[in-house]
Amino acid sequence: MVPRGTFGTSGYFCITLLLSVVYDFVVSIYFCRICYLGDRLLALDKIRNNYTGEMECDKFENGSIYALYCGRVKTDPESGEMVQVTAENDEYCRYFHEHNVSERAGIPGLASGVFLS
Repeated sequence: MVPRGTFGTSGYFCITLLLSVVYDFVVSIYFCRICYLGDRLLALDKIRNNYTGEMECDKFENGSIYALYCGRVKTDPESGEMVQVTAENDEYCRYFHEHNVSERAGIPGLASGVFLS
């Protein structure tokens, strides 16, 4: 026979534990940030500062998003020479210049599909 009051104590403990886990999950989502360029979700490892490890979600010309979209060279199909990528000669660099960068609350890694498999 179960002593009187034991279920109430264990039930209270379980509910308190459940509420603390839910609270922790909600707070962790609120403080997690993800970065978008237009409607494109940017991979955190591509836009992380190499020195500080912080996410760089900005459009500065010395930033990691600029380097990802416009900071490269390509071969000019007409002359065969290597030219710097610009908004005039590259669709990805044009996309960078035409869209805004935004930082939103979210769970990094959720879009990878790892949680769904």
